[in-house]
Amino acid sequence: MMTGVAISIGLGFFMVVTLIFTWGNALDVDTDVPFIHLIHVATQNRAATTALALLIATPLLGSVVACCATASRQVWAMARDDGFPCSGFIKRVSRI
Repeated sequence: MMTGVAISIGLGFFMVVTLIFTWGNALDVDTDVPFIHLIHVATQNRAATTALALLIATPLLGSVVACCATASRQVWAMARDDGFPCSGFIKRVSRI
């Protein structure tokens, strides 16, 4: 397991060094999201930039939904055990 961590740290270091040297002028970013600018610098194509940004954004959206679902389940379980103020309101389940 520690070997995997060491390999990931090494590869991450080389990835960061590569990004730093290929970033270009970071102050002239024309978007609010810097990784989109980085993809555009690499591809020089608006359609390819959009496609690659969607490939990154789609799993992130799924992760956000999963985190919200997990948090709501944990809050409900804690309220079910009367661990929160107003637990009666939170633990109530609608029979619709």
